Amino acid sequence: MSHGSILRENAVPANTVRVPHPEPGTATIVRHYGEDRAIVLHPDDYARLVEDSQLMRSLGRLDPLPPPTPLERKVHALETTPGAEGPILEDYDALTEWLALGEEV
Repeated sequence: MSHGSILRENAVPANTVRVPHPEPGTATIVRHYGEDRAIVLHPDDYARLVEDSQLMRSLGRLDPLPPPTPLERKVHALETTPGAEGPILEDYDALTEWLALGEEV
């Protein structure tokens, strides 16, 4: 059951090993002579791990966003500055003028 993750999967028949019952949300570490030999995960936890690794890989393939325009910077500053409010623009001319000012910022 390969999900295209960064992990290779190796299926082992259950009758060839003794595996503790996996509990959701818990990773069981199997040790042999003080050395970590295996990790037992609940299938839902493993599916989430695979999904997260696929997401991280796909995020690495995204093209970076272009730098913001002066208008985008102005709007962002208004949205993120506490107490800052933009003007109330009720007509086309006022909106056009405000947008033109944004290009100069």
